Amino acid sequence: MTNRNTAISTAVAGEATARGTAISGAIATEVTNRNTAISAAVGPLQTQITARDDIINDQIGRAPHRPGDAPNLWSTVSTGAARDRPPLEIGEIVTNSVLGRALRISGDDVDDELGYVELSPRLDFDVTSGETYRIKGAFARAVNPAEPGGASVELWLRLLDGDHAPIDGGKVQIGPTWAPVVTDGAVRPNLLVGMTGALGELDYPLPATVRYVVPIVRIYGTAQATDFALLSIANALLVETDVAVDDLRTQVTGLGTALATTDTRLTTAEDLLLGTGAPTDYGYVGDLAAAAPTSAVGSDVALALAHTFPVGAVVPEVEVRAFAPGPFKLLSWTVGAGGAHTVHSERVYTLSAGVSLLTLSPPLVVPAGGEVGFAGGAVVGVVPGAGGGPWYSGGSYANGNFTDAVAEQTGNYTIRFRVAEPPALGSIDGRVTTAEGQLRTNIERADMLEALVLGSGEVVTQGYVGDLATAAPTGAQSGQVNIAWHEAIITGGLWTKLRLRAQATGSVVCRTYYKTTAGVWTVYAQVTLAVTTTGLVELDPTIVLPPGGRWSVSGQGVIGIIGGGGGGPWYSGGTAADGNFVDPVADTTTNALVQAEITIPTNSAAKDLDAFRSEIESRMQVREEVSYGEADWSGSAGLPAASINWRALVDVFPLGGLFDGVDVKMAAADTPIFYSWSIVGTAFTVHELLAVPLGVGEHYDVGLDLVIPPGGTIGCYIAGATGSTDSGRVASMWAAPPTSRRRPRPPAAPAPASRSRRGG
Repeated sequence: MTNRNTAISTAVAGEATARGTAISGAIATEVTNRNTAISAAVGPLQTQITARDDIINDQIGRAPHRPGDAPNLWSTVSTGAARDRPPLEIGEIVTNSVLGRALRISGDDVDDELGYVELSPRLDFDVTSGETYRIKGAFARAVNPAEPGGASVELWLRLLDGDHAPIDGGKVQIGPTWAPVVTDGAVRPNLLVGMTGALGELDYPLPATVRYVVPIVRIYGTAQATDFALLSIANALLVETDVAVDDLRTQVTGLGTALATTDTRLTTAEDLLLGTGAPTDYGYVGDLAAAAPTSAVGSDVALALAHTFPVGAVVPEVEVRAFAPGPFKLLSWTVGAGGAHTVHSERVYTLSAGVSLLTLSPPLVVPAGGEVGFAGGAVVGVVPGAGGGPWYSGGSYANGNFTDAVAEQTGNYTIRFRVAEPPALGSIDGRVTTAEGQLRTNIERADMLEALVLGSGEVVTQGYVGDLATAAPTGAQSGQVNIAWHEAIITGGLWTKLRLRAQATGSVVCRTYYKTTAGVWTVYAQVTLAVTTTGLVELDPTIVLPPGGRWSVSGQGVIGIIGGGGGGPWYSGGTAADGNFVDPVADTTTNALVQAEITIPTNSAAKDLDAFRSEIESRMQVREEVSYGEADWSGSAGLPAASINWRALVDVFPLGGLFDGVDVKMAAADTPIFYSWSIVGTAFTVHELLAVPLGVGEHYDVGLDLVIPPGGTIGCYIAGATGSTDSGRVASMWAAPPTSRRRPRPPAAPAPASRSRRGG
């Protein structure tokens, strides 16, 4: 019995173990199989989630037109709906010093059989008749191909129907074929396309059956690298004016000849200005009549004053003490890389022993960035001591060209040059090849010439209001080295005189500014002046102050300061090397001992030019506006009345402009008044105004056409039922500065109730 029980127990235990093992194995196999199935299902989902995260992240920068900033919003496929096109899997994101973040396409990214690769935005862009669309691009060659002509860049346009399927041949090339090289820098295509009725000169007329388009960049070459930064398409917002295009063409017939004539006349006038600056003596500093040379220039060398004239100059007089009679040559040079001196102009004279005063007619011209000197071996006298230099030396009497980047301090030559430097006119931005751009450039040149030649009007003094001669400085300017006077001069003018109380010798940098729409005070013209004595110093900057501009002086450790009021307020910022700065808050703590005299032009020619400018503005066919919203409006500080109902634009318009219109939401019927102001300091003076009766509700594109004076701004007043709360809200407004273009505006606009124009 015992043996049978033992056998049964053993058999049962064995069966249990076997069954447990089988069950455990089956469970483990099932778990493994299920995990494998789950992983197989989850893996693609994770890949899709990661891809969608990348797409969502690329949307943050709102730059779908820039493949370097949003690569997941680009594709090598241009057909089908945007969401169905796969994202890029080629290219390298790089930072281009000119273009910013860009997608670098190299030979490895190009299809070997096709010889090119196409890139397009994952975009569904619909088009319609009567509209014009602008396509812009930007790219630059990073590595030159062996044959640039065989590795070109082109822009194409994919044409799609309402189902995003290709039609009419699928795609077409628009614009030229570019073959850029590295030295070309950035290439920026700008093309127009549109259907029937579209305005402008179209680079490609779209077929009427097209519903969607996709811009494409095609890059050729398997042995090149191209940085592709931008490809966008947008509504060009062109508008047809009251003047028919054919009539406009008739009106401007002969404009090219007229422009050439005015350009020649302006150039001649500018050349005449070359010698109008204050004459300065360079070279020997003593009395030549009393000088007693002990020798002559010892060898047949050409010597150049170690002084560069950045905007050029003329030499009307030279005084020289000859040790012995003989030939003498005056020279001016251009100066190139490495100090290479190339003769620009020369005059030859025969000197007698003793002092000679040479009157040069016409004066000897020193080119921009050039230098002046002489060649007169064994003729020009040399005296002991310092005072006649430093000089550059080299070349010979026969060949004045030489290279010498090191100034010599030892030559005390008995020769003195009287040099007249021109006023620093400053640069004119935006010189373009179109007739419109050249005309605007000539207007700006005429403005500057008026300020220099015709501006013999009122002299305005700004800066320290006390007597600089009796001021007792307690220290010198330190910390911020650049201070700008807070009051703008609406008309602009010529900065003719600078007075300061110097605590030490050194130099000061004088600058004039215009303010950009971004609020940056940008240098218009500048000059560096030497301060050779302490105490009261008078200097002659002679640089142009642009309309609506301000002036500044930097002179750390030189300009004296005192306690108390009278020397401010100033704007401070920038450095002696870079005067551009942004500072909307006046610094009232610096009581700097500085005064400036500005001559304001007051002449009929300026008024005629204003009329001429208005006539040109009225004939512009295409304009584009600058639009602002509520965030750009300030409160009541500095405005004509202390009421929250006054609103003024925070920015100013340095060259003036046109207050085109507004969008207004009225809570109650009222007659808001819209203004353009001129600004001097914090004083707003009405230039033009327009009262417009408006009912309750939203009013869009309310036409105004108010002229903004140079340096002025714009705003409005809405009284409201009680005078203490707004009855309306200006949602947006737009204005066009003279150098920009205005956007179209629908013709519907309320008739003005009254209009008043006042001098600004």
